[in-house]
Amino acid sequence: GVLMQPEVHTRQVISSFLADCRMRHEPCHAVDIGANNGWVSGMMLTLGVMNLTSVEPQPDLAGALRDTVRLNCWQDHAIVHSNAITLEISLDAKPVMMRGGYRLYHYTASGQRLDHYTYNTTWIYVGRVFSLSRYDLIKIDVDGIDGDLLEWLHRRVQERVISVETIVIECSGCSAHILWSFQQELGYHAYILD
Repeated sequence: GVLMQPEVHTRQVISSFLADCRMRHEPCHAVDIGANNGWVSGMMLTLGVMNLTSVEPQPDLAGALRDTVRLNCWQDHAIVHSNAITLEISLDAKPVMMRGGYRLYHYTASGQRLDHYTYNTTWIYVGRVFSLSRYDLIKIDVDGIDGDLLEWLHRRVQERVISVETIVIECSGCSAHILWSFQQELGYHAYILD
């Protein structure tokens, strides 16, 4: 009887940081990596995000989000990618579906194994997801490469390629060094949410 998704703290953070979107002089921009069935994406759009990019590898969940976007007339404000996200710029092979149906292995040109828990899907390079230079909120929850995505984002913020006001991340594999650098070098505040 308890609604587990989206987590209460995620809803609270997103509500807090995007609540004034409709009153801002510049439109709010957001990214939802690991969108699931679109709860958080829908919440962002309801709060007034004018440019949202969502990434969800499971086709049925991405389809549910696309339906939500269509039914609420948000087509001009949202892009939904039904892809698994990768840090590889080009992929030289298709993912290999393992018996059991959920674990995907992908080998890059250099022989590195990317290990994702997802359904059979296509891949999208993380750089293609970020088409703008300024974001009000980025949510990352991919259950596996969160830390790697945070490091990628850290480099772009540090190089001033991307400006991000708020990052909400389920930090599987986040390094203490990157979190420290976001705080000490880039001026972010870090909060651990229960």
